[in-house]
Amino acid sequence: MKRRTNQMLLTFLAVYLVIFSCRFLSDVNTTNEPETRDQTDSGSVFQPLTDGIDRLFGGGRQDVDIGGVVPRGFSLVGQLGGSTVAVAARGDRVYIGQGPRVVALDITDKQSPTVLAKSPVLPGLVMGLALDKTTLYAVTMYGGLHALDISEDRKIGLVSKALPKVPGCDGIVLRESKAYMACNPGGLFIVDVSDRKNLKVLFEQEKPAGASFSIALVGDYAYVVNTSDNTLDIFNVNNPQKIEKAGMFPFSALPEGGQTGGSVSSVRPCGDHLCLAAAQDGLIILDLSNPEKPVIAGRLDTQVASGLTVKGNTVYLADDMDGIHVIDISDPGSPREIGQLATAVGGWEFSVKEHGERGLTLDGNRLFVTDPAYGLTLIETDNSGTLTRSGEYMTPLPDVLTNIQLDQNTAYITGRNSGFRVVDVANPADPKELAYDDERKNLYTQYPTGLKVSGGFAYISDGNYPFHIYNVHNPSKPVQVGALYDEAASDGAFDVILNKNLAYLSGWGLKDAFYPGKGLWVVDIIDPAGPKAVNFVDVPNERWKLVLAKDHLYTLDGAVDMDNGGQKEPISLRVFDLSDPAKPAAKQVIPIPGMQNLAPSDLTTDGTRLFIRVIPNTVLVYELTDPASPSLAAELNIPGGMPDLLVDGKYLFLGGVMAYNISNIAKAEYIGVTGNLQAWDAAYRNDLLYVVTTYQGLYIYRFKP
Repeated sequence: MKRRTNQMLLTFLAVYLVIFSCRFLSDVNTTNEPETRDQTDSGSVFQPLTDGIDRLFGGGRQDVDIGGVVPRGFSLVGQLGGSTVAVAARGDRVYIGQGPRVVALDITDKQSPTVLAKSPVLPGLVMGLALDKTTLYAVTMYGGLHALDISEDRKIGLVSKALPKVPGCDGIVLRESKAYMACNPGGLFIVDVSDRKNLKVLFEQEKPAGASFSIALVGDYAYVVNTSDNTLDIFNVNNPQKIEKAGMFPFSALPEGGQTGGSVSSVRPCGDHLCLAAAQDGLIILDLSNPEKPVIAGRLDTQVASGLTVKGNTVYLADDMDGIHVIDISDPGSPREIGQLATAVGGWEFSVKEHGERGLTLDGNRLFVTDPAYGLTLIETDNSGTLTRSGEYMTPLPDVLTNIQLDQNTAYITGRNSGFRVVDVANPADPKELAYDDERKNLYTQYPTGLKVSGGFAYISDGNYPFHIYNVHNPSKPVQVGALYDEAASDGAFDVILNKNLAYLSGWGLKDAFYPGKGLWVVDIIDPAGPKAVNFVDVPNERWKLVLAKDHLYTLDGAVDMDNGGQKEPISLRVFDLSDPAKPAAKQVIPIPGMQNLAPSDLTTDGTRLFIRVIPNTVLVYELTDPASPSLAAELNIPGGMPDLLVDGKYLFLGGVMAYNISNIAKAEYIGVTGNLQAWDAAYRNDLLYVVTTYQGLYIYRFKP
């Protein structure tokens, strides 16, 4: 599976944004419903903003909770899609997490699963599922435990919920009318579910315990994967009213732990032993003769193990690089592979699981495997270890969604690993995905970085495959008609902007006859089926964001060029005169203080001003009275971890999350928040805000300042 250097870097930036936005928004007050507990004051550096929110709205709260934060100034109209990381199955009914919802699938036709029902929007990505008769229990990234009624095939209703003091849960196990959960950051959380309408919290750790993602029960003990402390935490749960931490197994004790520190994604009981999906260590089997001090009994090495499920003496282990391994553990000291369903470049693949465990479940002879970018795979199994793919369900709008453009009743969206997506938004309350293209291009994975739609064509810059053009006159059947790429070398682009019959690309690549290196690539697009490179402008630094205003091109550095012989200049705003559009002429260079190398940032314009996002708390505003020489007009104090800026008239939207009135450009007035959406881009039209997110799909809000 090929991966390019820039893809790894952008993955790092995605994780950076997730962490930063979680840190910011975790301190915004959540709902005050009966089952919900208020968060304790964490002394956040953003507390003044939180206080300002409460003052502005008088401390009032609505009964809507999106992503762990109550919307203010916005009302949710519609939501579509998101990633799948959790699955539960029974017969021909399969339940998956799809972004912030639970979706019921009918798999009577295995090759073409159909959607039967969707739950209401829950607080954040659905991380874990557990079935119990007519109740499905779901845990979410920014919530806790949700009891869902599934007694009707075509309806999933929320019955009740129970939240830990610090919301956010990931793994769940049911036993004897109790739900045991691994919560991030709360640790072990236990709820009595004997009355699903009246869930009762039995235990939660007094202090946040780190990023806990997976849990298993063996006898009187719960084993919880804690990726903050890099340990398997061990609890005696014999008396749920009085839980004691009994021990821990350090990941450094794993065979690769001495070199990498060790890592575990998933934990499951396997008889009297414990099985771990332990990343670079593959399958690890722990002897529980002393349940408080487990020791390694056996190992089967794989590349990057991310999830597992167990049936008797057989383990089904998912590996991000290898596929599915079938392992006989009759002798725990010598696990033996008896089958494998390998992935193939350009065919069935996994995307790399960046956090938590990959969801797998086995129902009879059917194995169900989730993937954050590719949805759900159905696999037939037999006792010999043979695996056969029998069907798949592609989740709408999965993975990290990076760009959105609106054109009439259609939204065009790109995703980091999920390619080019087309969504019908004629009814904002019920958006529908019309088509998608996530196929490899010239053997490279798609990795879209920029998107523009004009005249019935979509123009996409790509980190792996510099430039593609789609004919979208029929939105239901987008067809790629043109592209620029280099078969001989690795090239890409970080952004694209259109100027009539030209496109400007923020490019990178090896210096060769095809691609001169890092800089601005000018492409003639008068014939979308035959784009032609007509000029290249060498520009200091790299990873530029691009905007056009007043016959000038403005670029914002995203990183310092650290290559040997590179132009080691500070990160800057750069101005290019377009008197000759095919030959951008460099004019002004304006260093941007406070910009960190490789930190997420953004550049946008309303036609008369430029807006630059400097994380963590600044938006710079430049007047374009003289377009060749922008002048700093305001430095707005706007805290938050989101880079994306959208300006529409007097409103500024930060990351699709925060809204400000900038009528007085010297002082931005806070007027609303959507939720903890980890958003990368947004579009605004007719009082509707369309927000694309990390793993949580598309949200559509009505803006009511």
